[in-house]
Amino acid sequence: MKAGAGGVIVSIDLSYLSTLLRYARTRLKIPCSIDLIQSVRDNLKYMGVNMRSNVRERRPTKKEQAKLFGYWDNNWLISGINLEGI
Repeated sequence: MKAGAGGVIVSIDLSYLSTLLRYARTRLKIPCSIDLIQSVRDNLKYMGVNMRSNVRERRPTKKEQAKLFGYWDNNWLISGINLEGI
């Protein structure tokens, strides 16, 4: 997988689809199987696709923080939360 979505994004999408199928099966009583999702996961592992994210140590710089805080100050109605205090 050189182009397109990486393994982590594909894994997230597979989890989302799995959740939808489980909901359809249990709550909506639609007969469906999640076996296909597990099969795709197994094939991706076999192909060597890394579906786990890497731990990162990087933290935002003071300049990046100031930019974020400025954005949040000007758009506080979007979230209604004082994000600077977090």
